[in-house]
Amino acid sequence: MKQKFIKHFSKVFFLAVLSIAITYISVWLSRNYSTSDPIKKLENSIYDLAFQFRTVNTGFRFLKPDDIAIVTIDNESIHELGRVQAWPRLFDAEVIKYIAGGNPLAIGVDFLYTESDTLPAIYKQLLRSNGLNNSANIISALSTDQMLAKAIQDAQNVYLTLYEDKEMNLDKDMDTSFSSLRLFRSNADPLLQMSRIKYVQAPIKLFSSVAKGVGNIDMHTDNDGVLREYQSFKQIGDPKHDSINLLANLPIYMLSDLYGTDANHLALKDSKVWLTDSVHIPLNKTGAFRINWLGSNEHFRYIPFYKIYQKSVPAAYFKDKVVFLGTSAAGLEDLKTVPHSDDRMPGVEVHATAFLDIVNQAFIREVSLLKFLPAILLISILMSWLFTYTRPFNALLFLIAFLLIESFFAFMLFRNNAIMIPAVALMGGTVITAILTNTYNYFTERKQKQQLRNAFGTYVSSTVVNKILEDPDSLMLGGTKKVLSVLFSDIRGFTTYSENMDPQLVVKIINKYLSAMSEPILAHEGTIDKFIGDAIFAIFGAPLENSDHASEACEVALEMTIKLKDVNKDLIHEGFDPLKIGIGLNTGEMTIGNIGSSKRFDYTAIGDAVNLGSRIEGLTKHFNVPILVSHFTKNACDANRFLFRDLPETRVQGKQLTVGIFELIDFKANRQVYEPGITIWEKAQLAFMMKDFEKATELFKQYQEIYPKDSPAEIYLIKCKVYQQHPEAFSNAIEMENK
Repeated sequence: MKQKFIKHFSKVFFLAVLSIAITYISVWLSRNYSTSDPIKKLENSIYDLAFQFRTVNTGFRFLKPDDIAIVTIDNESIHELGRVQAWPRLFDAEVIKYIAGGNPLAIGVDFLYTESDTLPAIYKQLLRSNGLNNSANIISALSTDQMLAKAIQDAQNVYLTLYEDKEMNLDKDMDTSFSSLRLFRSNADPLLQMSRIKYVQAPIKLFSSVAKGVGNIDMHTDNDGVLREYQSFKQIGDPKHDSINLLANLPIYMLSDLYGTDANHLALKDSKVWLTDSVHIPLNKTGAFRINWLGSNEHFRYIPFYKIYQKSVPAAYFKDKVVFLGTSAAGLEDLKTVPHSDDRMPGVEVHATAFLDIVNQAFIREVSLLKFLPAILLISILMSWLFTYTRPFNALLFLIAFLLIESFFAFMLFRNNAIMIPAVALMGGTVITAILTNTYNYFTERKQKQQLRNAFGTYVSSTVVNKILEDPDSLMLGGTKKVLSVLFSDIRGFTTYSENMDPQLVVKIINKYLSAMSEPILAHEGTIDKFIGDAIFAIFGAPLENSDHASEACEVALEMTIKLKDVNKDLIHEGFDPLKIGIGLNTGEMTIGNIGSSKRFDYTAIGDAVNLGSRIEGLTKHFNVPILVSHFTKNACDANRFLFRDLPETRVQGKQLTVGIFELIDFKANRQVYEPGITIWEKAQLAFMMKDFEKATELFKQYQEIYPKDSPAEIYLIKCKVYQQHPEAFSNAIEMENK
């Protein structure tokens, strides 16, 4: 049993490891050599769907969406205040001033102030043409940059934005692009290949010099155009003395000041940036993290820009809130495609969501494929084991069930714990395991089973064959002890019967006879151990377990006598004499299994119980009856179903103890057919056992009048005559001197 388990486990483990190797290589090739990365695309689709079904983000424990306000330039504001491009900076100044009056925690402005608020030179020409010689002074007077700068300076908590200019002249000195910016300085992490930024379009110095900080607003979408990750940092220049300069995105500057982070000593460890000892930002290789979006039932408060300008919202509303200013009007082109909504999202809301993720430490934990391989291995081993011991259709059901369970597990793990496992690799590994296991079974075990079917199909029923095929290893060399029933049958005097026949004719008769006798054996799930010339050796109760094997053997013996009548009808019709057979049955413990050498062995049974069955078949010649059973078989079978005739106990050759012998006459339901003879026999046998030999003699003679050639009756009459003279020698046993 232990060797069998080790063998099966080794096969299963090998197939599981092979499936994992294929899975890992497939994922690696998809990520490194495919521009579209189909595996990542499929995994993104799974978690995009999970986002859509999630109603609440349970990770927002400290700061919630209600603690953030988004003031947006929407279509209503454009309708109320006119074309955005014509707005003076005065509008922004008034709005920032009003919001700051409510004492918010921070104000993040997602507007770009990369140019001064001045009218083009064409307006100077127009003014001069209309007689206004001081046109330069007039245009300068119309600029409201100073008002906005003062509003920013007075608020003391306003953060502005910049963006990367990839079209800027590459010959320009890089350092000048960042000279007026506040950068973070950190140690280098060799595990990160952080995105680098060369040139930026920053706010004009008038604004950047008075702002609390200036952050990046770049967002990079995946190949399918969906925004899933937030670019937290970008590296500036090459590392110097194992330290690097980092430009952060807008929310991080806001948070670093709220936490009092030392920008010159930002800790970077284990692919995480630590703002404090307890607040970190996880980074992938490019310096981004996957955004943990709001649930479908959660929303930020959007306030139209014009309502703040018109002071329609109380300034006190902004007390202790984090305020973001941005755009949401479609024409202003700051809308992003996001995974959890069919509507495009304003970029300012992305920044607000990232802010919430960081302050709540509500990050999505992405389990790498390498770390998840042990779990995939375990599932692959289980799947391979199940597929090995189930039929193809059931295996398909198991596969579908496992895929559903795995997808449900991934969905629930994400929804409840914000953990993303490599779901596609997990399900892909399961499918690959199923394919490999079934392929292996087809080319190895299926072949072995076909060999077993060919070997056993002629000797056992289809049910037994299927049982063997379910566990072919049970037929390996060796055996087990079991209580079984055996049947031996033989044609009486067949050597004399066939000595003058043509050999081909003899084979024809034998084949006809054996085919007929095999039918009831196979029908009752018996195993034809072997044909020995015209003899048959059959086993009941193995390899298919059957607790009622003794009854099955008795039924088969009776059916064989019926089949013999049909065979004899054909033989007589063809001009041949009928055949007579003897059948012997015994039940007992024997060794059953494949017995022989490692190169040649047979599935058979051996032991004293088998030998006794053969001896009992030989007794049918002595008693001149067709079927004999031992008392072991009579006691083991359902005696209420069968009609037996008690015969003298017999000591067969090679045995010291006598064995109870009974003639199996018929089914008990047919007893009336054998009346009055069977009743007379039972009375005679009872009188004999009671030592009333005179009465027994009379009854046995009555029986002989009905069945004149009955050998058992003659045996008992001889015993009665002897015991009448020598009662002290009484015995119900006879002794056989030969087989």
